[in-house]
Amino acid sequence: NIATIPEKLIESTLFGLEKGSFTDATVSKKGIVDVADLLILEEIGELPSFIQAKLLTFIEDGIAYPVGANKPRPNTRRLPIVATTNKQQKDIRPDFYARFYKFNVPALHQRRTDVLHYFQYFAPETFQELRPWEIMSLVCYHWPGNVREIMTLAKEIKLAIEESLKAKKDLKITLVPGGRFATVK
Repeated sequence: NIATIPEKLIESTLFGLEKGSFTDATVSKKGIVDVADLLILEEIGELPSFIQAKLLTFIEDGIAYPVGANKPRPNTRRLPIVATTNKQQKDIRPDFYARFYKFNVPALHQRRTDVLHYFQYFAPETFQELRPWEIMSLVCYHWPGNVREIMTLAKEIKLAIEESLKAKKDLKITLVPGGRFATVK
């Protein structure tokens, strides 16, 4: 996720660095583009414009410029790149944006039946015990956190189940509107 990398480290993280390129650079390091078999970049809209330009050069010519290097490092293998963004097209360099095949994945609340698939994947033991109104609660909730919110809910329920087993108490999971759950002991 590009948004989680500090801006000062994005370039060296992606393209690597040469020993001595800055004070703490005591060894040369390869970048993600040098070692990855598949590059998945979340939130490319957060990339600074100059990094978009360097990544564009890499996409077009297969050439990476490590931080502090006097010459480019050619890359002879083809690296597939998948990128995501929630930014508008106007917020991304047009030449960079044009290099990607565009498709839209609707928000989870627009694909309501997928909620059940994800919940079953993250909490199979709980999913089997759901009552019809609980299934409707899952499907009807808006899920602003998308799949990550379902994963969090599944983890919370799993922890509650583990705690009840340790305490040797019965646990009844009741999903309430809003995707949260209540327990009755």
